[in-house]
Amino acid sequence: MFTRKIATAASTCITAAVVGVAALGLVGTANAMSPAAVSTVSASVVVGDPVGAAAYWQRQHGGDCAEMAVADVVGDVTGRAPSEAEIVEVARSTPSTVEPGPIYTGDAAGGPADADVSTGGTASEDIPALLAHYDIAAVLSHAENATAGIEELVADLAIDRKVIVGVNAESIWGERGDRTTADHAVVVTGIDLAAGVVYLNDSGIDTGRAETISLDVFLASWSTSNFEMIITL
Repeated sequence: MFTRKIATAASTCITAAVVGVAALGLVGTANAMSPAAVSTVSASVVVGDPVGAAAYWQRQHGGDCAEMAVADVVGDVTGRAPSEAEIVEVARSTPSTVEPGPIYTGDAAGGPADADVSTGGTASEDIPALLAHYDIAAVLSHAENATAGIEELVADLAIDRKVIVGVNAESIWGERGDRTTADHAVVVTGIDLAAGVVYLNDSGIDTGRAETISLDVFLASWSTSNFEMIITL
């Protein structure tokens, strides 16, 4: 859970990216992207490495999606992902940077896969601190809008930075419920602008390994966190 707490070729490439995004009705995004960012994108090219990152996906068993996103990133960076029990223990024993008590106060991992993700939760501001435990520097930021957010994601993924974002789970999963608040954390592992597809490692569902969603659904879900990102440096 991700709470507030999150609960529970350059010219050719630029043209191809603009055409791909225009087809999605996001011409403004493509036109606003810097040449440095857009030059990494071409038709039918995925920015990022969703296949490689998929090896580090794990299913969460409680309201610890932020911890599981961190575990995913740690695995992708170091080659070894901590288990759910390991990272929950670290989060439960590491002081929060924004409030009294530890980073994670929910139940320990190990419950059923459909455990109530409304319990527990991790402040987004604490995610860089949890990554720092594994000697991974990261920064929390917000994009001004969808255009700036997509540009940032493309630029970061193109240079192998890892990105955790706050999203609305109901939107991504196509479920009923409140779609106005950020209540989940996922890792963005790739983007294909031409195809209008975003790749995620999403610990909240059984099919979350290299999960694919449409760009418009992703943006709607991501907007609920004001385009929040935790980016490795």
